[in-house]
Amino acid sequence: LNILPDNFTIIRGLSLAQQEIEIQIVAKSSRQNLYSRIQNNLVGLTGRCIIYCSGPNSCQEIFNNLHGNLTFSLGLYHGELDGEQRKIAIKNWQMGKIQIMIATNSFGMGINAPDVYLIIHTTIPLSMTNFIQEIGRAGRDGTPSKSIIFYSRNDIRTLFLIITRKEERYKYYFLYMYVINFIKSDNVLVYHKKMM
Repeated sequence: LNILPDNFTIIRGLSLAQQEIEIQIVAKSSRQNLYSRIQNNLVGLTGRCIIYCSGPNSCQEIFNNLHGNLTFSLGLYHGELDGEQRKIAIKNWQMGKIQIMIATNSFGMGINAPDVYLIIHTTIPLSMTNFIQEIGRAGRDGTPSKSIIFYSRNDIRTLFLIITRKEERYKYYFLYMYVINFIKSDNVLVYHKKMM
């Protein structure tokens, strides 16, 4: 390449922390089943949790169901809240007043909390990019964390229809079938992320 050594800069980090996130994929059979499974996963929660929902209505349903059944402090964040409500939710989260945030994927950009150890998705995330960003909010202090995705076949079909145009669906059919077969196998994935 004929690049002189003086034109290189080596960038090194002084410390690298290994972040480990266990990813569980769990079938859901009904809304009531989902609520009880979420509650079961919150028993003994240390640190904080973010529960991602598909939309404002789903957020409100989960919030209403958990509100009377848990002793944790709950927060709610989605696009249908007015600006002041969203600011208050973010401020309370940043101050550590909220242990469990129930939100759409609009929550999270710039939200850095080192003690989030559980991420729950009540349905399949819209994209792999969203998924990685959302689970990346867990274990920022290096503590092993968990991500749980609750899914149904209907969720997969809906996502498939959202992300593909009609004329492209045949191209993604095999990917769709791979996902279905992978989920049926009850595999548990572990995602490792190095942090600088």
